[in-house]
Amino acid sequence: MTIDTLRLRDDIFWAMTTRESKCQIAIIRTLTVAVPVSDSQYQIESPAIPVAIDFWFPYEAHKNDIYSFIPRVLDSNAAPRTLQIAFAGAPYVYFQDPIDPGLFYYLPDSFKLCRRQSSPHYPCLSLVVDGETLETAQVTLSYAALPVVDQARLDAAASAPEATSWAGGAVRFKALPAQKPVFCLRLPETIRAGLTWFVPRHTSM
Repeated sequence: MTIDTLRLRDDIFWAMTTRESKCQIAIIRTLTVAVPVSDSQYQIESPAIPVAIDFWFPYEAHKNDIYSFIPRVLDSNAAPRTLQIAFAGAPYVYFQDPIDPGLFYYLPDSFKLCRRQSSPHYPCLSLVVDGETLETAQVTLSYAALPVVDQARLDAAASAPEATSWAGGAVRFKALPAQKPVFCLRLPETIRAGLTWFVPRHTSM
């Protein structure tokens, strides 16, 4: 998409950050399959499968998170450069440090529940219900989760030509820190309504 006017830029930003706009992202996936053309012959085809996913980014809750690692001594206009590198067919974004070109910050691939040290190693997850009646019940979900990163992805990114070109030499990686993380949850009522976005839960720890 070419954004050639400020009005178009503002319209796109409003659509991405406003839930009422019902913005969607169109994703086209391809699947390689063997289609039989006779009793003994097959033809390889890669049909395109379009999928539309609801998208909403809570900008006000996250506008300071991504740039929170920039040192305060820098000029206020300093900002990291974002570099996208594909790995295993999926795009991943890295953030180049504005004062150290060889340093890039990365986001984890996922967060996974930890397991208890003692056998049978149940997940570190508990559910506590307080209250005398169904109407007054308060449910507290507690768990321990850790970020998971595929080291092979970072190794491949470190040797990618675009990364070494930007760095002007060797590439180093650090996890992107977040000073004010926000926990988001996809609630049952949003699922029943056919919505896919996650709702911020500001009371969670």
